Amino acid sequence: MIPDAVLEVLTCTTAFYLDHHINVCSLSEFGVSNFNGLRFCVLRECPKIQTIIGNKELSEAVFPVLEHLSINYLSNFSKISEGMIPQGSFAKLRILTVHACPSVQFVFASSMLQFFSKLEDLIVEDCPAIEEIIFQDPVVGSGSDKLPSLKRLKLHYLPRLVNIMKGAWPPLESISIYDCPRLKKLGFKSNTCHTLKEIKAENDWWEDLDMQDTLRLRLQAHFTPICDNDL
Repeated sequence: MIPDAVLEVLTCTTAFYLDHHINVCSLSEFGVSNFNGLRFCVLRECPKIQTIIGNKELSEAVFPVLEHLSINYLSNFSKISEGMIPQGSFAKLRILTVHACPSVQFVFASSMLQFFSKLEDLIVEDCPAIEEIIFQDPVVGSGSDKLPSLKRLKLHYLPRLVNIMKGAWPPLESISIYDCPRLKKLGFKSNTCHTLKEIKAENDWWEDLDMQDTLRLRLQAHFTPICDNDL
């Protein structure tokens, strides 16, 4: 049971922090329309949350002005939405952080990418089950616009990660990769990495990366080795 007073306050709230709620399974239980003015949302240690949006059928955009979403220590979190969401959802989201969520296997399905066109920062850390960042939905083509505004990508402590994304890359400016031992290829080509200004990773990982020599030479000037002390 969520008190009516909480739901009433949510309608005029711009920031929402949900911590150690042991019963809620998704934010939909608070009423998606109550989050229309929300700009900042942090979720932490809510053991039953499996999805952010649990409704499978929605008639209005969800989180239309949300700018920052941080998902932390959710032991059963598996996906952002249970089903497709209306146009205009997450239309202003700029920063997404997923930290210490052991059940999640990917961050986005390719069918959902259209809703995150404004995303600039993506941070994924300590998620041991993640195998790829963008899951290629078999019923959706690979497309050419994947997170078109993404500038900064940080991937740390992802032991099962083997793939970030397929197809064209967004205009990234900064990449930080640490302790992703199964990630052997980045997948971008010389004509898609001209915006890169900074690459941070372990030196051994960088040297073993499967990459064309010409591309490696081009990116070497932007590479900076990192270790535990730098994180």
